[in-house]
Amino acid sequence: MLAANFLKTRARRRGGEIPDDPATQSSVAGLIGRGVMSHLFTHIKLERDIPSIEKVAADPSGTPVPQAADLRMLIVYSFSFKVTKNNMAPVLTYVERLGKEFTMAFLRAACIRDGMLLNTPAVSAWSKRNASLVVQISQAMA
Repeated sequence: MLAANFLKTRARRRGGEIPDDPATQSSVAGLIGRGVMSHLFTHIKLERDIPSIEKVAADPSGTPVPQAADLRMLIVYSFSFKVTKNNMAPVLTYVERLGKEFTMAFLRAACIRDGMLLNTPAVSAWSKRNASLVVQISQAMA
């Protein structure tokens, strides 16, 4: 909690972006430990390398797709937590550009979080286009 408040205060002073300079990292390490601090700042740096869900929703075909698999997985799980029925169509269009395995992971995580997302036109259309894949995965999970 102390580390979160510290970082929020520092971020406000810098226009909203969490600083990752050595002094900030050292201060955070003093609050939560060096190992946890290292993981935290790795996550912060990765988050900076992915597009926001708002940017993706506004331009799903034009928003760049990262090549690194770790960034793609971060997108999948970050977006699966944030997607809504109102932005599912453009977000799914973008996620499909990541590859089928990433799309499946995204849909599974998003629909476990909110089962109503299964009823969106975008998910229904995707399921029809990928019916054989959905069947294969369902059988593998049974």
